[in-house]
Amino acid sequence: MTLPRRESTILIFRPSSGGGNVLYQYYIASETHIFSPASLNEFRFAFNRTFPRTTTGPLDIQNHALDFLPGGGFGRINFTGTAIATGTAANVALTGIGNGATAPRDLLHNLFQVTDTFSYVRGAHSLKFGADVQRLQANYRWTPFPQQRGVYAFPSLLTFLQGRPSQLQFPEIGGDSSPIRGWRQTVFGWFVQDDFRVRANLTLNVGLRHEFVTAPKEVNGRNASLPSLTAAESVIGPPFPTSKDNFGPRLGLAWDPTGSGKTSVRAGFGLFYNLPIMGGFGTPLPSITALPLPIQSTILRIFPMRCSAVTPGARRLPGDCNRT
Repeated sequence: MTLPRRESTILIFRPSSGGGNVLYQYYIASETHIFSPASLNEFRFAFNRTFPRTTTGPLDIQNHALDFLPGGGFGRINFTGTAIATGTAANVALTGIGNGATAPRDLLHNLFQVTDTFSYVRGAHSLKFGADVQRLQANYRWTPFPQQRGVYAFPSLLTFLQGRPSQLQFPEIGGDSSPIRGWRQTVFGWFVQDDFRVRANLTLNVGLRHEFVTAPKEVNGRNASLPSLTAAESVIGPPFPTSKDNFGPRLGLAWDPTGSGKTSVRAGFGLFYNLPIMGGFGTPLPSITALPLPIQSTILRIFPMRCSAVTPGARRLPGDCNRT
């Protein structure tokens, strides 16, 4: 069975804000083979893709003179206070304007899955054996920090009209980082189960499942972690080792105490594991080691930024439009 692709569009109707679209693709192929009246095999392959994209606003394309930081594009303006209004509403929250914190952004998620289950009936035993392999790919391209383009904060609409911001956030001067990340993980699992009909009114379910997931790996080597809290420096590589000790036993029973088929008593026990899969980490994954570091300044409060004189050997301030 194949499900066709589906696409949706996201539009943000605010000055200079961007939009985006999300692509969904699902493909499934399965095959069931009967070897004999007592044996059956089920095979399935699946591919899922989710591809949300966030674009920048029109001002980014039409007028680069509006860049908050040189070459950074039109940034973000936030309001920390409220607008005083007349009438029934005393305070009205002010909506920020500008591009999204991490625009432009591409988040491509691919999931490849192969499963196989073999069923066999022999006497009072109904046996099942199976395996499951999943390959997860997360390819990200985005601005590592919301401050990458520059973010101004204004206490009120009046201070915005007067050009008096309360704060400016910008990247560390001289920092560098690639916004591209390619994360990979693989999930392995297998199981065995026996539904044993002990008597006509009693069935036991006994099984074992083993599954584990590899530590997330960045294909370009752009991730690092601290091996311990006392370590002097971070090391390049996965943030934690792969654990393969996730064995989960299963035990259950179904009992008809009267043998009439009108009453059933069921009980079960199982040990389950919550695997550390990439989706559980959320958006911080691409910026585990992303630089530059963000800086918040209440001193550099010039809005809009203006060109400064070029001084030999001087470090260029954010917003300096002098080019060399």
